[in-house]
Amino acid sequence: MLKRLISTISIIFFNSLILFIFLNLLVNNQKRNLLLSILPASQEKKDPSFYDKIIGDYSKQWFEIYKKATNKSNLEFSDKDGILNIGIIMGHSVLEYTNSPKKGLFYNVGFENIRANNKNFEIDNKEKISKILKSGESIWAFGGSTTYGWLVYDNETWPAYLENLNSNQLPVINFGTNGSDFNYQVQHLQYLLRKGYKPKKVIFLIGLNELGKVNTNLSPVDQFTRLEVIERKYNFKSDISSTDYNFKNFVLSIPIVNLFEEIKNEKKKSKIKEKFESSIIEIDNSRPLDIDEQIWLNNNGDSIFEQNKKFLLNKYISYYEMNLKFLKKLSKGFDFEVKVFLQPIAFFDLKNNPFLKKGISQTPKFKTSFEANENLREQIMKGNLDIVDISDVLKKMKVGRYTDTGHYTPLAHKKIAESISNEL
Repeated sequence: MLKRLISTISIIFFNSLILFIFLNLLVNNQKRNLLLSILPASQEKKDPSFYDKIIGDYSKQWFEIYKKATNKSNLEFSDKDGILNIGIIMGHSVLEYTNSPKKGLFYNVGFENIRANNKNFEIDNKEKISKILKSGESIWAFGGSTTYGWLVYDNETWPAYLENLNSNQLPVINFGTNGSDFNYQVQHLQYLLRKGYKPKKVIFLIGLNELGKVNTNLSPVDQFTRLEVIERKYNFKSDISSTDYNFKNFVLSIPIVNLFEEIKNEKKKSKIKEKFESSIIEIDNSRPLDIDEQIWLNNNGDSIFEQNKKFLLNKYISYYEMNLKFLKKLSKGFDFEVKVFLQPIAFFDLKNNPFLKKGISQTPKFKTSFEANENLREQIMKGNLDIVDISDVLKKMKVGRYTDTGHYTPLAHKKIAESISNEL
């Protein structure tokens, strides 16, 4: 009797397990179709979508263009996962999040979340790196994924090229953090200075991720909790007391659980959409938005740009002014030189970026971003902002400039490094 019961339970358990695995495989392969069938409202689009006008799925089509642009003809499609495996974003007790330590063919990140510049950079040698950081004889590079070097090898980033170009042979430390903006990067610098580290020069390459600041009702140097935004986007939960991939994240990575999370988030987005589109929005700083409202406004609020243009453009300039002012005080107080550069924006380069599809320039997001960037460049040209504009530096390049919709090829990184070196 007992044996029969155990046998029955075992059969039920293993059949359930097989069914569970099968359902997860099905959901994993058909997730997008399932979402559209469950949430048909999400298919409705009043405006041409910015994200439908780019090759952003990293498919075989993307891979072939990528190989040609980067002159990496020896790569096989099976290498794609290594190229895209940038590592997980992890929580940080002070900075909210940062790049996780990583060792791989493309990306190597170690102590203080620094990306290596070459094979000889000992990413785990804390004593050696600390000595360099405290010496006052190093150059620190800050920026988003275009500084970190998304989709290129360690020695193909602009900080790596800059290290070989600078006449004083100072080590260049790559503090680029994926997804970060100018405000975050200034906080990162402040955090490192408070730890007792001392640079000789500090360089910022900015302009792309900052465009996400245009459509918000936040004050210029405020921001919604970026870690929470990343958690919502990628369905993971961080723990600032641990860098481990914890049990919550394991559960959320199960395709069926992930699907239900997305359905829940999509329903929430629909309610927010109805709320915003039911009335004319006047953006001001009087009412703080909750996190879901802020994410929606940042991703979908371009249609309200016109009615709030003056306010939003002025606030965008204030965002730069306030960070630059604080940077100036930091550089004086801690005795280092600082240079801020406005970077080339890949998705504005309509003629030379093969990852952009026709019609992208007609999308509200493109128009809003382009106008905000042009206004920024005008203020720089007038001398109102202490930023060096190198956003046109790739225009004379006849070879591939981009690895995807927003990131640079090794040769583009090299060109950027040369322009920065000329200004130092």
